[in-house]
Amino acid sequence: MQGLSTALLEELKLIKGKPLNPNFTDYRIATTIDAPPLIESIIVEVPQDDGPYGARGIGEHAMVPTAPAIANAVTDAVGVWIDQMPISAQRVWEAMNEER
Repeated sequence: MQGLSTALLEELKLIKGKPLNPNFTDYRIATTIDAPPLIESIIVEVPQDDGPYGARGIGEHAMVPTAPAIANAVTDAVGVWIDQMPISAQRVWEAMNEER
């Protein structure tokens, strides 16, 4: 969900270096409403040597390839490359119209 949020929703809007959306009311992040209804958890049962009590962090690692995968999917679907996050309908529409 973090990766989806980064790729599709999160954008810091600035005017002359001043943020226009400095709080979570205006800066959109994914919430449980945006999550798929079913998420299959896969548990890794090998403890991490240097983690507390063998804990293994995994959440942030999975977000690294998410934005490029979504960008590639958009390119495959509509034939234009979006190189700026978030990948919004507006950006896709503008890129498609530049190609014409």
